[in-house]
Amino acid sequence: MKDQERLASEIPSLQGCRLTPIVKGFSGDTLFRVESESGGARLLRLFGLHETGRKREEFGILREMEQLGVKSPRPLELGDRSTYGYMIVSWIEGKDAEEALSALPPAEQYRIGLEAGMELRTMHRLPAPRNLPTWYDGKAAKHARYAEQYEKCGIRVKGDRRTLAFIDRNLPLMKQRPSGFQHDDFHPANLITADGHLAGVIDFNRFDWGDPLHDFLKLGLFGREVSVPFCIGQVRGYFGMTGPDERFWRLYALYVAMSVISTVVWTLRAAPDMMDRMMERIERVLEDHEGFERDRPLWYREDWFR
Repeated sequence: MKDQERLASEIPSLQGCRLTPIVKGFSGDTLFRVESESGGARLLRLFGLHETGRKREEFGILREMEQLGVKSPRPLELGDRSTYGYMIVSWIEGKDAEEALSALPPAEQYRIGLEAGMELRTMHRLPAPRNLPTWYDGKAAKHARYAEQYEKCGIRVKGDRRTLAFIDRNLPLMKQRPSGFQHDDFHPANLITADGHLAGVIDFNRFDWGDPLHDFLKLGLFGREVSVPFCIGQVRGYFGMTGPDERFWRLYALYVAMSVISTVVWTLRAAPDMMDRMMERIERVLEDHEGFERDRPLWYREDWFR
């Protein structure tokens, strides 16, 4: 309580407000829900001063999203004190889709997916800054580092030789891909729903730049276990009712395959207690793609809600 009172006294716009800690997710930020006597809520994010440059970029991206008309938190205040930096954004009321979707009928899950896909397409209108390394060079190098760490980590995924070979054969597909905005953590836990509709997209702190289609890979790892109708809806909302072409599915399969390797390494380093759960997700991905003998996953059905 003392920490919350201290924050409210150190940041003028929080004086007289009630701060409630939020313990959820894997963000390195410290989060609080801020409520004032006049009503309404805001989100407070605390971060280390070494992250100030990155947070300034994130704050600017939220401004860009607001201008694009994206349903995202509005950036309200960015500042720092002697030992920490802070960002205050608007609060989006509702439930996260990971929690809400299972209680909704399939048609509403699908509709929220459609809305999420359309929102993602709008977000992807934001171009990447100039003079960045090419998507291929950066992503291929990152995969090589993960593959090297995977070989040393002592944990093995069933059929990993076949998965690694699939990746190596298809890496050149990234050479012609454009660079644009990536949310880089777009999945149901970071989507807010209210009254059976998408209310907003949150948690832009992992944003990146590269092939926008990379944002779809979380469908296979996370979205698919929450709601298949939602996943199909997201694809259709982004590409239209005719759906994507086979080039998309090959890229999607490539990005999901790369995530199989990186997920093992990341989980072992950041959340080893979740390794069993992550391995279950990886096994589901391998089943959906039949060991990457197929690009389009088994969960994507053309006959859904025609």
